[in-house]
Amino acid sequence: MTRGKIAGEYSQNWNIVYAKPGLGHLMQHLMAQMLFDPDQKVADLLEEYYSLFYGAGREPM
Repeated sequence: MTRGKIAGEYSQNWNIVYAKPGLGHLMQHLMAQMLFDPDQKVADLLEEYYSLFYGAGREPM
C-alpha cells in the first residue's frame, strides 16, 4: 500500500491545454485518480473514464 506518500503536486500543462486540448481533461482526471490511489491500474481508470465521459459513444473513442 502506498497511500499517504505524497505531500503535494504541481502540474504545469500548457502544452496539453493548447497543443492537445482533447487530452487535458483526461490527463487531469488520471493524475487525480492516481494521487488518490497509486495502486490503481491505468487500464481500469481509462475504461471507467470512457464509460462515464462518453457514455454510449465510448466504443468509437
